[in-house]
Amino acid sequence: MGNRTWIKLYCDKWLDGTIREESPEVRAVFIDLLALAGSGRWGDAGVVKLTENHGYSYQDLSKIFGISVRKCKRIISSLVKSDRIAVDSHSIICITKWSKYQSEYERQRSYRKAEKVTPKVTPKVTDEKEIEKENLIKNKGVSHPMDLSVLKERLHKSTNKIGALVGIFRELHSSAPPADFVNAGDRLAGIAMRISDDYDYLLSLIVKSSTRVIDGSHLNYIQGMLKPSNAGQGMSARDAISWRPFCKTDKCNCQKTTDHPSGLCPEHRTTEE
Repeated sequence: MGNRTWIKLYCDKWLDGTIREESPEVRAVFIDLLALAGSGRWGDAGVVKLTENHGYSYQDLSKIFGISVRKCKRIISSLVKSDRIAVDSHSIICITKWSKYQSEYERQRSYRKAEKVTPKVTPKVTDEKEIEKENLIKNKGVSHPMDLSVLKERLHKSTNKIGALVGIFRELHSSAPPADFVNAGDRLAGIAMRISDDYDYLLSLIVKSSTRVIDGSHLNYIQGMLKPSNAGQGMSARDAISWRPFCKTDKCNCQKTTDHPSGLCPEHRTTEE
């Protein structure tokens, strides 16, 4: 019971939810309270307390948070008013929505125990492409772990569509080259502009491409999936006629376009073929 090694932090809710309206100090204290609730030895009910029947004093909490007692009282009061925590007469703090957002740790407990008792012995695979291929074979015929309808709902709720798409891209394309993550926001915004900001369509491409074995830039691959009719929606007639997908080299995040069957621009055809 208790003594977790991790807690969940929902990126979209942390960046776009109501918690973002709080001051940095309030957000910092709230994260500390989540960690305290997870690391305690009093079960997994999302409570922060010193003993079975007594919580921490404001003096104790102020030392943990590294702030003054006065500021600690003000922040705790603010979190109570926003219904993020509740404090009883014995100063025991309860995270109000703990079971809703942190229950996965408890659900995985049996799996973690099973893995410790009967560890699986499998050949060690170090090549990233081979690992990706094995995962695709293993998941063949199984729906994607992140359902498209769930991702659409997440996208629609976000006020920052490109930011939400970048987050989803990072989650589903974790094996993409590092260069893809450096300017993912600008690249996805550029692709969205080409399809008249059809974010649902762009989301479907991100999800669909995440099930493929991709050599080189994943963003270039997604760009190459655009149908000519879709690719031309956000461009002039002249640009739409000349539209071509980006080079698919894995040497760099090449911005050159190509219609060669190899998917490479002239420069990289010379060096890679």
